[in-house]
Amino acid sequence: MKGNRHDNPWKGLNFYVEGDIIYGRDAEIGSLSHFIFNNVQTVIYGRSGIGKSSIVRAGIFPRARRLGKTPVLVRLKHDDGEPYVEQIRKAIIASGIILTERCAAVSERESLW
Repeated sequence: MKGNRHDNPWKGLNFYVEGDIIYGRDAEIGSLSHFIFNNVQTVIYGRSGIGKSSIVRAGIFPRARRLGKTPVLVRLKHDDGEPYVEQIRKAIIASGIILTERCAAVSERESLW
């Protein structure tokens, strides 16, 4: 049936999640995967709605899992006062990873860096 939301592979402003297929983004997924898997830090930035979350969730995460890596989705909240380090710790635990060690903080005011 034409017009059914399942006939259209494009999600518009809705983001893709792991298990969804992103059409036409193979080159970007390959390039970004290379940067993420081979560097200590990779920053993804761009205007809202261009597909940053979608390419990470539906493109990078499955590729990482195929390579035996365990990706963790972290979406930092900036307005509730919870420290970023604590938000990251909770995201790691929510992903199913069991923390067996924790590195000491560099200073009393622990940072992401």
